[in-house]
Amino acid sequence: IRQSRGDPAIEMGIGINHGEVIWGALGSRKTMDYTVIGDVVNVASRICSAAQPGQLLITEEMRVRLPRGRFSVTALPPATLKGKAEAVRVFSVTAEPG
Repeated sequence: IRQSRGDPAIEMGIGINHGEVIWGALGSRKTMDYTVIGDVVNVASRICSAAQPGQLLITEEMRVRLPRGRFSVTALPPATLKGKAEAVRVFSVTAEPG
């Protein structure tokens, strides 16, 4: 619709991780926000920042939870992320097979 109006397309990359987080309402009485925090969230944010427009990146923790044979997944070089001592395995979800 945007392009039919002459507006540029909105392009984004997505990063997904899986694991336990701390969630809830944080803040003061005047500025209360519902949020999630934790290492899982930080990793997801960092791989999301690395994703190119139209690219879906996932971690190993997410890859092992995908239904077998439902998605085409390509391993990428392990990512060195801020705050992580070891590189994180990252995969690109390229398509849903035939």
